[in-house]
Amino acid sequence: MNNPAEFHDLWKKQESAVIPGPEEVFRRAETLRKKTRNGLIRANLLGAGIIAFIVWVVLNAHPRLITTKIGVLLVIIAVICYLLAYNRIIPLLGVNPMDSSNTHYLRQLIEIKKKQEFLHKTMLSFYFALLSLGIFLYMIEYAGRMSLAGALLAYGITTAWIALNWFYFRPRIIKKKGDEIGQLIENLKKVSRDLNEPD
Repeated sequence: MNNPAEFHDLWKKQESAVIPGPEEVFRRAETLRKKTRNGLIRANLLGAGIIAFIVWVVLNAHPRLITTKIGVLLVIIAVICYLLAYNRIIPLLGVNPMDSSNTHYLRQLIEIKKKQEFLHKTMLSFYFALLSLGIFLYMIEYAGRMSLAGALLAYGITTAWIALNWFYFRPRIIKKKGDEIGQLIENLKKVSRDLNEPD
C-alpha cells in the first residue's frame, strides 16, 4: 500500500461507493415522489373516512350538549385544515426527473421539503391541538354519564394516546421524512455539480 497510485485508486473506489451515481439518484427521487403521492392519496382517503365516521356517529348518537357538537366541529376542522395543507404538495409531484433539468428538479425537491417542514412542524401542531381539544370537549357529555373512576380512566387513556403520538411517533416521522429528502437533495446537488449545472 506504499504506492500512491494504489491509494488513489482505493480512495476513488470508496468515494464512488458512498456517492450514488446519477441514475441511482434519479431512481431514488422517483421512488420518493411516488411514496409522497401514495401517502397523499392515503391521507385524503383516511381523512374522508374519519369525517364520514364522525358524522355517522353524531347522527346516531344525538348529542345533547353544545360541548359535544363543538368538539365534533373542531375535529372535522382539524382534519380538513391538515388535508388542505398537505394537498399543497400536489402541483410539485407532477415533475418527472427524466423530463426536467437537474436544477429544476432540485428546486422542486427543495420546495417539497419546505412544504413538508411546514406541514410537519406548524400544521401538525395545529392539527394535534385542535384534535385534542375537540376530543376532550366531545368526551365531556359521555364522561359525565360514567363513574368518576371510569371518566378518569377514559381521559387518562385518551391523554396517554395523544402524548404517545405527539412525543414519540411525530418526531420519528418528521426525522425520517426530513432525512430521506435531505439526503436526496444533497445527492442531486452533487449530480448537478458533476454535470456542470448551476445549483
